[in-house]
Formats: sequence, C-alpha cells, structure tokens
Amino acid sequence: MINVSINSYNDLKKYLSDKSINKILIICGSKSIKKINLKKKINILKLNKEIVFFTKKNSFPDYNELIQITKFANNFKPDLILAIGGGSVIDYAKIVSVLDLNEKNLKKKIISNDINFKKKYKILAIPTTAGSGAEVTSNSVIYIDKIKYSLENKYIRPDNFLLIPELVSTGSNKIKASAGFDAISQAIESMLSKKSNSTSLKFAKKIFRNINKIFY
Repeated sequence: MINVSINSYNDLKKYLSDKSINKILIICGSKSIKKINLKKKINILKLNKEIVFFTKKNSFPDYNELIQITKFANNFKPDLILAIGGGSVIDYAKIVSVLDLNEKNLKKKIISNDINFKKKYKILAIPTTAGSGAEVTSNSVIYIDKIKYSLENKYIRPDNFLLIPELVSTGSNKIKASAGFDAISQAIESMLSKKSNSTSLKFAKKIFRNINKIFY
C-alpha cells in the first residue's frame, strides 16, 4: 500500500539535496510558473544544482509536444525529472522517462502500448491538482491526432511523489471543481475495473462518503 503524507518545501529541499542529483529538469505548466511563482520558490531553496525548466503549452498531453520534451531531456540528460503540475505535466514526465525516440514506428507502438519500456530518468512528481492520482499510477495518457491513448507499464510510475497542500489550495475554483469531479470519475472507474480489489473498493467508497465534506 502507498504511504501518503503531507509534505512541505523543506521536504522538497531535503529530497533534492541528494548528492547523486546534480542536474534537474523541471516540467511544469505556464500557470504553475505564474500562479505559484515556481521559479522563485525553487531559487529560494538554494540547491546549488543545474536546473532547467520546460514549460508545456498544450492543455492536454500531445504527441508532438511529448517529442519536443523528450528531445529536450535527452540533450540535457538530467539526474532527475521534477514534474510539478496537473495530470498532463505528470503524464508527460512519466512517458519521457521511458521513451526511446530511435524506436521504429514509435507512434504506432505508442497507440498499441507496445513500446520498449525502459526507465531512463528518475521522476519526482508533485501534483498541483487533486483527483487524478497521476503521481502514483503506472499509466499515462497521450493524444495523437486528437485521439486519446493510454500507455501502461510498471516503469512509467514515478519513483517518488510529494503532496504539498499549498500547491493545490492556490488553484482556481474551476481547477478545484474539476479535481472534485475527477476524483468521482476515478472512484467510479476503480469500482468498475476488472482489476479492482478489496483495497481499491475501500478507497473508492471512502471518496463518496467524504466528497461532499471536502467540496461543499
């Protein structure tokens, strides 16, 4: 079972202070850059690391932008990918961490979930929204020619995650409402899934018992 705890920027600093981490690629959205002043918050940590940012532009994880991010990562060769954002940001990071651009017929293999899954980059995921659980799942969504596809493999799952309440609470009412409906959707899907078990059903039922208290 995944242990969930509430974290802070001090926890983030402690994690990133690891001597084995010298180059950090931060994947984020434009709203995270502006809304939470992300670059300033990272600078305040005084990590003394080589840090670069890739700010995604698409609202949904798009194949063409995925290729751009993967090329950017391959040129930089980070010791860690830090994904700070919503589900799209985290999905990008998860796929980038396993994607080999030299693989033949890459687009078709992504569509059929048949790529050569091999972990290249370590991922720390920090969500700025709630509900999707992208920071702990072993699947990612990608849109190819405006059609939604899913990649699923154990290597896609982020290596670690942090939950920093400040990053979620500063979201707009629209984002918060979206997160609430997302949580409900995920709970329904979990209950109907062929892979459901007593533990997943327990958490799904808990969502329905508490959703009104949280989002009222």
